[in-house]
Amino acid sequence: MVRSTSGGMIFVNGCLIAWGRKKKQSSIGLSTNEMEVMAASMASQDIVKIRNAVDQLGWKQTEPSALLSNSKGAKALADNSIMKGLAKHILRRELYVREQTQAGVLRMYNVQTELNVSDMLIKALATNKFLKFRGLIMVHF
Repeated sequence: MVRSTSGGMIFVNGCLIAWGRKKKQSSIGLSTNEMEVMAASMASQDIVKIRNAVDQLGWKQTEPSALLSNSKGAKALADNSIMKGLAKHILRRELYVREQTQAGVLRMYNVQTELNVSDMLIKALATNKFLKFRGLIMVHF
């Protein structure tokens, strides 16, 4: 069983507007893939909140928001509702990301671990990798 830590960053028009290191996830997962799906579902909730806030300001987003994950399994579960046999142990509430993908609110993409900027929120990184990621989120000192 795995209890994981997750974190994420939300960008609008290439600008970082929200970020957070989530504490330990509230439930214990039976697989790494389940934990990745839970993290993607938590991130999708944040994205939907931001989309709703921006919509109330008069900027209706017609295209799906991009959700990046370095988990191919989580992406497969978000995209494909037929994978039920491989995901019987994953609770319905943890598949919120799938609902939003099917509704056209989100589109999930796979990102290589070396380019996963949100790792800087949950992992200790080597100096060069930290500086690279810091540059990608436009923080310059």
